[in-house]
Amino acid sequence: MSVRVAFLGTGIIAHRHLEILSRDPDVKVVGLCDPIKEKSEAAARRFGGKGYADYRTMLEVEKPEAVYVCLPPFAHDGQEFELIQRRIAMFVEKPVALDLGYGERVAEAAEEAGIVNSVGYVWRYTDVTEVARQRLADCRVGLVRGRWLGSPRIASWWKVREKSGGQIVEQATHLFDLARYLVGEVHRVYARGCKGFAGDQAGSDIEEASVVSMEFDAGAIGEMTQTCLLDFAGSSGLELISQGQLVDLTFDTARIKTAHKEEIHANRRSPLEVENEAFIQAVKTGDRSGIKSTYADALQSLAVTLASNYSLESGDIVRL
Repeated sequence: MSVRVAFLGTGIIAHRHLEILSRDPDVKVVGLCDPIKEKSEAAARRFGGKGYADYRTMLEVEKPEAVYVCLPPFAHDGQEFELIQRRIAMFVEKPVALDLGYGERVAEAAEEAGIVNSVGYVWRYTDVTEVARQRLADCRVGLVRGRWLGSPRIASWWKVREKSGGQIVEQATHLFDLARYLVGEVHRVYARGCKGFAGDQAGSDIEEASVVSMEFDAGAIGEMTQTCLLDFAGSSGLELISQGQLVDLTFDTARIKTAHKEEIHANRRSPLEVENEAFIQAVKTGDRSGIKSTYADALQSLAVTLASNYSLESGDIVRL
């Protein structure tokens, strides 16, 4: 039997998931919900299922076994609790919330209900991240350097901190999460940022560039740099330095360099496919071993990025 799947939100990331799921014989897309019904109906014509404007109606009529929550950060307003109450498995795109208290309540409810849950930290599912993880398993990382150098997202809400959380929370969160995944938890952050370098940016109140210094429980120090000043893709990645070894990790490649040699590894499969397979497999069989980011785990990455935002605003060193 195919897993009955529905979507909350039909934007860009939802379409990426739908393109994969629509090719999976183990999945049947039964409903898509968007406040603008024309969008959900357009997505339904392309991927199957029925378009809705009200998600509760969709849940009641279609009775999905799993729901993808692909909402903008500001739009999380109780949908997760509705899914948990109905014992529906949920895949939530990052960031999971803008309020840590909200996220903590969701994580607690999901744990109590025992539902399958996963979060879209897709960098964890790359082959090259797994190569890096294995190479670092017996090493003690001393320095972490991350970069997210790119352009603003097109969506108008992205440049409004109250709606997106800013670049650290909404976009560079992938690198903060990856650093946690490979090095361990963060216990202190200090952030600086700047604005006013991008010309006329009416309606924007987020930093155009920022730097976050970090201290890890394992003793490592790190620095994350991010900017949306470019008008092209730029680059993003994470460098991890241990005794005699440099691991330079991007979404597509891992370069591992020592004094004697340099190795270059590439992804063999689409990480988004692997991520979706792991979630659907967990829903079908109950085997959650393939899920690499649960809601509770993702909440810790949110805590680091929100602490970084607080440091930006206050100028204080923030302890987690």
